[in-house]
Amino acid sequence: MRDLPRIPLPTDAAAADLARLPLPVRRAALFSARLSRAAPLVEIGNKIKGVLDGGVSMSDARKAVRESLDLAGYVPPEGLEGTLRDHRSRARLDLILTQNVRRARGYARHAEGMGVLDQWPAQELVRVFHREKGRDWRSRWADAGGLLTRGRMVALKTDPVWAAVSRFGDPFPPFDYGSGMGLRDIGREEAEALGLIAPGETLTPEAPEYPDAADANMPGVERMPELRAAVERAMGPGAAFDGSVLRFISRPPVAGAAGSARTLGLPGLAKTSVHRSAERIDADEAFKQVKRGRAVTVDPAGNKAEITEETIGHWRENSGKAASRLPHLRRALDTIRDPQERWERDGKLYYLKATLDGDGRMRYTYVVAKDGRVVTWVSEARPGVTGNKRHGTLTGREDE
Repeated sequence: MRDLPRIPLPTDAAAADLARLPLPVRRAALFSARLSRAAPLVEIGNKIKGVLDGGVSMSDARKAVRESLDLAGYVPPEGLEGTLRDHRSRARLDLILTQNVRRARGYARHAEGMGVLDQWPAQELVRVFHREKGRDWRSRWADAGGLLTRGRMVALKTDPVWAAVSRFGDPFPPFDYGSGMGLRDIGREEAEALGLIAPGETLTPEAPEYPDAADANMPGVERMPELRAAVERAMGPGAAFDGSVLRFISRPPVAGAAGSARTLGLPGLAKTSVHRSAERIDADEAFKQVKRGRAVTVDPAGNKAEITEETIGHWRENSGKAASRLPHLRRALDTIRDPQERWERDGKLYYLKATLDGDGRMRYTYVVAKDGRVVTWVSEARPGVTGNKRHGTLTGREDE
């Protein structure tokens, strides 16, 4: 098992605040709500790796983390000793350790699955652990844009529903805290019989990004300039470091204000971007995804947005650029699902995002949607592509 490139991120923030961190930062950092001591986080990271490598048991991991918490002078909140709010409690330690171990294994399995798409192109969301009170995953599947096929929650491994159904934005389990749901691989023959893929059709792999971090086991963010710089860029004026603690700054929300990027004093999209661009895919593959009704996702406000054949027809009638835009299908869906800014005007929603291509060049993408359907999208290297879309009513920003 490879080392997890997770950097300890001490913080006093609550879980709701941490959920507002941009996805790349959440993927890169190892944190636990309201745990502002670096040494225990380093110990947690070491023990997670030990469990993954098979050299450390869960009981030994819990014991080592408790000892690290004691040495760091950790004291649980008054009146909450032994509860889930107490980092020394078995319930809290099991949640932290099990969640991260499952996440590492989920990532490894997903990356492996991308290499065998021809033989195993699809997967099914199934229950793998019993829960006394299970969540309503069928409703959640539908809300994320998933379709039931013969009553089953199945989709191609490259389908955007896997990231949309996850609380964490990752296309692999665990899909929520303490979730008992997992995945079952579906072979080529079964996938064809279910109508998920056509005979002879190929899929483009999409491996999830885990940013490399050579200093993953160094305690203290103050000694980790790369992570610190990434967080500061991503959060903008929304947070500031106090030593090794990332504190969220209370400030008047911008969302809901009307105007333009200039009048609202917003920085350029590229100045707050730490995102990598989604991979291009073949235009024919993208068209099939659209035709099957699988080019659909959900924005942060819960609004569905689907790319349809009508979208493609709009291009063909007005510019003839369908073939050049379809390969950027994943970037369009990613921009809707995890935008840097969301604007609204004239009854339309505008999703904007700047990302980094593999060669280090910035890529600017905007998507326009109305009544749940994507009207158009553009993804180019020119910043002006998104610049002239940043006006109207700002309904959401990445760092809020």
